[in-house]
Amino acid sequence: MTASLLTRTILGIAAAMAFALPAYAQSCGPDALGTSRTLPLAPGSAVGSFQYKSQQFGPKEIALTFDDGPRPETTPKILDILKAQCVHATFFVVGKHAKAAPDIIRREAAEGHTIGTHTWSHKKLRGLPEDEAENEIDSAVAEVRRITGRDTDARLFRFPEFATTPELRAHLAATGQVIVSADISPKDWAAGDPDETLARLEKQVERRGRGIVVLHDIQSHTVDFLPRFLTFLKENGYRVVQLEPAGGGERG
Repeated sequence: MTASLLTRTILGIAAAMAFALPAYAQSCGPDALGTSRTLPLAPGSAVGSFQYKSQQFGPKEIALTFDDGPRPETTPKILDILKAQCVHATFFVVGKHAKAAPDIIRREAAEGHTIGTHTWSHKKLRGLPEDEAENEIDSAVAEVRRITGRDTDARLFRFPEFATTPELRAHLAATGQVIVSADISPKDWAAGDPDETLARLEKQVERRGRGIVVLHDIQSHTVDFLPRFLTFLKENGYRVVQLEPAGGGERG
């Protein structure tokens, strides 16, 4: 093999490897919080101490999750903030909102975030006829996969208001979904003063020390306090863990 051919071959292999790297492996500057690792969740499992006993986080490991989006006025700003810190989160999207803003879903996928679902229209499923409730779940899953073109997406699910039923938990398990509850919530869905919400969130993180934080990317005041919360995590030695479905394949 000639030297020039060898050089071209090496460059070609390097380019292919770079393309194949998942987005969470991107290089971050020394001042970025970054994402320390991914946490694969087994199909049919359920996590989050609000409702379940499973605990898969080490000390000072935090997973960031966002509900109810996408919203064009706020979600891109959330994505900008996360990108600046090389942080990867899980977005539990509402199906009808995803359909209305598919470019945001594609951006979330391209930037290496995990995309879960939060029903088609954010109805509280408990109390609905079972077939209607299952359709709320399945329609959102189908929409996300239609948008991204990947069946590795939409494999994590969060119930609106955390309101579950045994039948729907069985349906999710049968379709290979992971139910994600939470461990920490500053109730940013209620809006209010961002400084107060941030102070509440920081106290909750310090008290619990680990786990899944639930925030809402449709809230403008969450956009306001999120950079300061990421700074708080970095300055206090917390590490961000990205939730993902086990066997979910490469993203980005």
